[in-house]
Amino acid sequence: MIPIRDIVASGTPAGWKTVPFWSLFRREKLTGFPDEELLSVYRDYGVIPKSSRDDNHNKPSEDLSGYQLVTEGALVTNKMKAWQGSIAISRYRGIVSPAYYVYTPQSDECDQFLHYLLRSEPYIGLYGRISKGVRVNQWDLEHEALRNIPVLLPDLETQRQIADFLDRETARIDLLIEKREKFAALVAEARDSLIAKMICGEGSEELDTPRHDWTDSRPNHWKSERAKVHFRERIDKSVDGTEELLTVSHITGVTTRAEKEVNMFLAESNEGYKIVHPGDIVINTMWGWMGAMGVSSHHGIISPSYGVYRPTSEAFEPDYLDLTLRSKPFVAEVTRRSKGIHSSRLRIYPDAFLDMRLPVPPRDEQVAILAELRDRTERENVLLSKNEQASALLKEYRSALITAAVTGQIDVQTYGKSGTVDRRLDAIQEELEA
Repeated sequence: MIPIRDIVASGTPAGWKTVPFWSLFRREKLTGFPDEELLSVYRDYGVIPKSSRDDNHNKPSEDLSGYQLVTEGALVTNKMKAWQGSIAISRYRGIVSPAYYVYTPQSDECDQFLHYLLRSEPYIGLYGRISKGVRVNQWDLEHEALRNIPVLLPDLETQRQIADFLDRETARIDLLIEKREKFAALVAEARDSLIAKMICGEGSEELDTPRHDWTDSRPNHWKSERAKVHFRERIDKSVDGTEELLTVSHITGVTTRAEKEVNMFLAESNEGYKIVHPGDIVINTMWGWMGAMGVSSHHGIISPSYGVYRPTSEAFEPDYLDLTLRSKPFVAEVTRRSKGIHSSRLRIYPDAFLDMRLPVPPRDEQVAILAELRDRTERENVLLSKNEQASALLKEYRSALITAAVTGQIDVQTYGKSGTVDRRLDAIQEELEA
């Protein structure tokens, strides 16, 4: 068994013990419950119903009979993402992917304490060290490795005190984080509405409404032309795959993969990947309906399954075109033009994209629109940056507080009464208002 000092370098309090994982949990694989609720394991939220989130786009199997039953109190881990923290005690009954591990409790220890402990930073670091794989985003935590890790335990009463303390204090921090996220969402919604109005004359109430010609609300002197008038599909392919690898996000558009934390599997070779030049449109064929497209400012390569389109005219300012492609009205039109058996499997193919209309203002008006948007969103960008910093500091403090509590670095009975949490939260707020 791994020495506990290799996990908690600061040492552990007198009277705490370590026991092997296998003495607390037993792996079970019960299948044949296709009608149970589909669950998922999140790094930030633990085990929750998949339907409760709209940001999990992994496609479940058509046949759920092979999915594993999870009962309340069971420990669930995504073995491919345990190194990110995708492990948790479930408070729901349901089913999870056959690729997950499900463990039933075999002791009377406080499961909420174990939930916090096994998701704490020292243990997440351990999962990374004992996982196996050729590269970081293909690491796999094997059952045999997990079952032999040491689990740090105080007495049962102390476990309950720590769990109660963390339930209370993390709830306070989570509420502050939620307020920050709501503020960011409101700003994003207002910005989407502004962009839609400036690009095609639509108000926010019509952002997601597909129509026969989505450019109908444009100013009368603007042209409306099909994409094929100004673009052709680029089919150039890399010979050796050594060019910069790019990726496309609905949040940041086309970026280099090196600057993103992308956890999708990488191919063994990038030979045959599509060449991308600055000014090219790049569309993720499977996620275009989410807005995963944009104009590249990079020279590089992209997956062969993506659409790449080279400009054949100088009708567009690249930044204006990027703004248009990622606007809500255009994304709604992409969704309307996409094909697939259901919403999560829609694809936008080259013929459909090239047939779509684009608003084409004079170039000088495109430049003016970009300048006006920069002026109107400058203050918002400052506020959003500070808001993002606050969220990051709150999450960092939340993680540190959990680690300190579950490893015995703080006495939760006295710590909770000392006002330390209040002072730290106030300090975060003051730091960002300075």
